[in-house]
Amino acid sequence: MHNNPVALVTGANKGIGLQIAKDLAAHGFSVLVGSRNVEHGETAAKSIGTDARALESTGIRVNAACPGFTATDLNNFQGTRTVQQAAREPVRLALLDANGPTGTFSNEDGPLPW
Repeated sequence: MHNNPVALVTGANKGIGLQIAKDLAAHGFSVLVGSRNVEHGETAAKSIGTDARALESTGIRVNAACPGFTATDLNNFQGTRTVQQAAREPVRLALLDANGPTGTFSNEDGPLPW
């Protein structure tokens, strides 16, 4: 990847995600292919173009965090959690080292099912 814009496309190993990744690559983007299956992601990256890589090959860790029912303007401040409480898990995930997990979904109580 050079000075091209970069796009992370989740689900880029098939369907709409794959087409989005191909179209962005055609417009000069470096594409990172997000896929639940490493082999499928690598195969898709090869079909997308020379400036596409499976996300797993980059060393970038991607995890999702559930903030819970947080009082924000989105819910007219009806949530039961503060923004400080909601920020704990995303910050914890961001501070993990290079050996930390990837592809997880969690809240401050631990892993959640996808």
